[in-house]
Amino acid sequence: VEDQLFAVKSGSGGNNAAIDLDGDGIANAEDPDDDGDGVLDDNDAFPLIALDGLLDTDGDGRPDACDAVCTALGMTVDLDRDNDGVLDVNDWYPLIALGSLTDTDGDGRPNACTAACLALGMGADLDDDGDGVVDAMDAYALISLGGLTDTDGDGRPDVCDTACQATGMAVDFDADNDGRLDTLGPIESSFNAHA
Repeated sequence: VEDQLFAVKSGSGGNNAAIDLDGDGIANAEDPDDDGDGVLDDNDAFPLIALDGLLDTDGDGRPDACDAVCTALGMTVDLDRDNDGVLDVNDWYPLIALGSLTDTDGDGRPNACTAACLALGMGADLDDDGDGVVDAMDAYALISLGGLTDTDGDGRPDVCDTACQATGMAVDFDADNDGRLDTLGPIESSFNAHA
């Protein structure tokens, strides 16, 4: 790195040179921001590589985008720009952190949204467990169906084995949603036309 300056610690007699990467007169060993990019080393993904004007939305020292020059310096792109633990590719709001809001299905969209949440530009997740059944219609709004079949779309699995039951779910006894228990089967009618 071209900006590398060497500062001699006082009393060292010139034998112990300390590196001052950012040239601010403070040796890296004592400097809380070795690369001088404004991100303190304790929070900086790359404490010895300055951002040099690259956008870093969440202030973690990892750039939001990383071109060939950035990559050549040894940096990589930030895959979670809001630092909320949800990768941007899965995050409904990749630039707005969830904070303390609950997100059951890990899509970056909170289960419920307060006035403060709405003011940030977020909205509540209408499918908290991410199983494709809207919470208002989902018998188990916080337990995902996973690969289980749900013919009538009520969030109750048509068949529920021991593993399914261990999640807290039970079998849907009306899988076709006709209002009658499946065990009763179709109602046979006979029509006797006597004229």
